Amino acid sequence: ADALIFGTPTYMGAASAAFKAFQEATSTAVMSKGYRWKDKLAAGFTNSGAHAGDKLSTLIQLALFAAQHGMHWVNLDL
Repeated sequence: ADALIFGTPTYMGAASAAFKAFQEATSTAVMSKGYRWKDKLAAGFTNSGAHAGDKLSTLIQLALFAAQHGMHWVNLDL
């Protein structure tokens, strides 16, 4: 794939535990020099049950995760 889009619910102002487990499972690739996702495009989305669910903090977490893998974050052109 040329791009990956990450999605996760926001719980308590952060990504879900399942997504965090996914992030941790990829940490071996981050620590090695052979990034599998290096220079690929990345984007992400989230949703929460509350209007003030701190979705921005989750999106920042997704963008940082992509950066750790050497990916290029694509934003909406709003």
